[in-house]
Amino acid sequence: MPASAKNIRDQNLASIESARQVADATRQAAETTQETIRTAIDAASRTLQSSTEQFTRSLGFSGRQGEELALQSTRNLEALSECGAVLMRGFQEISREWMSLAQHRLQKNLEGVQALASCQTVQDVVVAQTELVRDNFQQIVENSRQIAETSVKVADEAAQTLTGPKESARPRLHRAA
Repeated sequence: MPASAKNIRDQNLASIESARQVADATRQAAETTQETIRTAIDAASRTLQSSTEQFTRSLGFSGRQGEELALQSTRNLEALSECGAVLMRGFQEISREWMSLAQHRLQKNLEGVQALASCQTVQDVVVAQTELVRDNFQQIVENSRQIAETSVKVADEAAQTLTGPKESARPRLHRAA
């Protein structure tokens, strides 16, 4: 193997390893963010529930009416908390997908550069370059479609956590009466 081809191969391997490290760091950051948000939502939920109970007592709601108000507030907070968790999982899934797509694209581009480096005629260069550009455009379209599908799936799941199952006529988020 010629020295320049070996150098290109070594650079390609180093670039792929760097992309993997970035993907791992992104995944870890997303997990840390998810846990931080979950902790914050739980703390806010407890605080809001306590505040709701104090508020209902101060307004004179007691008995059945106070219990119903507290129950509605608790259900609303649970729905919001669940929605937040769904959105964080979705964010994490989309981040992983982007990183995977970026790694794949990097690998394909490195292969394209290797193909360009091995060209011996101008015609070979033109063919290799146009194939690389066409492949990049095709991959952009496919990646965009994949991310859009995942985003719609996550949005639907998050909406369902707020409204409940489709067969249910009553939304999970309620206004206090």
